[in-house]
Amino acid sequence: MIAREKPTRGALRIGVVALLVVAAFFAALPWLGCGWNPVKGGLEPTFLGICTFGFGSGAWFTSSYGLPGFTGPYGGNLIVGVVYLFAAVFAAVTKRPL
Repeated sequence: MIAREKPTRGALRIGVVALLVVAAFFAALPWLGCGWNPVKGGLEPTFLGICTFGFGSGAWFTSSYGLPGFTGPYGGNLIVGVVYLFAAVFAAVTKRPL
């Protein structure tokens, strides 16, 4: 016989998952803000290469450290955001006590 979780445990699990998803968003926010093109209203593939690795493809973006306002690649922010997202999925699908 499987013991049921207490109602407070379910609410705690939902809260932990929600906090991890919010943490994933805010961890990846610098990367998203760097790659967002306000004119087109979406993520720009050329900017995503610059934001992730620090360089892009083509003759215009051989080195992006000369761009005004660019402080460096945000690939680490993206990795941390993905780790938080995987932690949220793990917390949501496992039945381990929190």
